[in-house]
Amino acid sequence: MLQPYAWPARQLLLGPIYDDDARLWAALQQQLGALQVHFGGIGLRVEIAPQDGYAFLDDAPTADEEALVTGLPPLLRTHPLSYEATLLAVVLRHWLGEHDQAGQPDGPQLRISLGQLAERVSLLLPPASNQVKLLKSVRKYVQELSDLGFLKLHHDDALDLQNARYEVRRILLARLTPEMLEDFQQELAAQLPPPTQLPLAAPDDDPTT
Repeated sequence: MLQPYAWPARQLLLGPIYDDDARLWAALQQQLGALQVHFGGIGLRVEIAPQDGYAFLDDAPTADEEALVTGLPPLLRTHPLSYEATLLAVVLRHWLGEHDQAGQPDGPQLRISLGQLAERVSLLLPPASNQVKLLKSVRKYVQELSDLGFLKLHHDDALDLQNARYEVRRILLARLTPEMLEDFQQELAAQLPPPTQLPLAAPDDDPTT
């Protein structure tokens, strides 16, 4: 059932609310208590400045909330992920963009193998003495992303790790903005030796098969 606070809640998710929209501002003030409870349950706060006529959502936790939200996205602002897992998230976010640009030939879901992901990120991770160790290392970081709901395991293969298949959840497109991607890529490029290219595209891959 649609809740009475649905209208201002949806607008807050889109951006700030201002008092020059009299009807929306009145609805916000009338439903403020319910909105605080609703968004507070997912680690957000409604910040309102009546004297200045604006309200917005703030995802920065207070000191009391910090321990409760450390495992929640956004992953690049609060850094709940390891550096390597964040790197994988960036690569996967680009991979989703490639999938969309290709016209989503097999539907909106992007499914990849652990072997394909390891191939893309192998140059950016600490060297592994063999392929099995590389796959195990990548799988550890994949699990971090899976725990946050960014990846979903579709097929596990205990006999051959590289054949394990995952669905890349499209929430990555929303949680990693282009600005975040650019900042991270610049930081990463500064750490790589000059000949090394960021492996964010692999034209020969066919992740949809």
